[in-house]
Amino acid sequence: MNQTKVADLTIDEFRSLIQDVVTQTMSDLLRDPEHELELNPDIELRLRESLAEYKTESSLLDAQSVADKLDIAW
Repeated sequence: MNQTKVADLTIDEFRSLIQDVVTQTMSDLLRDPEHELELNPDIELRLRESLAEYKTESSLLDAQSVADKLDIAW
């Protein structure tokens, strides 16, 4: 294990270290914890049916229409 001290780093090495730490931290924070999980087949079917209904349903309103009906500034 390398026992280099921060004080022994060059400015470029220090910048690189900080960049690596920030990149790793952001990656950890933004990763999808469910990425490798499989979706239950019943839930997948319900989601697909819901999406198909959404695409064909003519009574759905967009956000602007809802805001207009509720007299909300959008």
